[in-house]
Amino acid sequence: MFHLIEFHTFNDLLGGYSYFPQAKPDVEEEGTYTENCDGAKSKIVTWPHSLSEVITALIGAGLIIQGFSEYKYSPYNCFNGLEYVPNLGYQLLHRGQQVPLIYSVKAQKITW
Repeated sequence: MFHLIEFHTFNDLLGGYSYFPQAKPDVEEEGTYTENCDGAKSKIVTWPHSLSEVITALIGAGLIIQGFSEYKYSPYNCFNGLEYVPNLGYQLLHRGQQVPLIYSVKAQKITW
């Protein structure tokens, strides 16, 4: 059984990053998102992976997708603009609409 729970790439798009794969990574300097950040900056390098790229890679590896879900709440306050909703977590609104923050994939490799 394979479970993947990851931050949704749509939030990256709203933050100015590419949604689709590209030849060069997004590079920037920023501090840590943890509460003990001392203000030091470090280089952050990210490569975007669209949802279709992730799911296609799993299928290509011989896994059968058994479930896919998107979630409008995050348990973590780790992006700019999030607001807390009691008993649910953190949400991001874009033009008054909730943005998907997390997705999950459940898959299994069938062996014969």
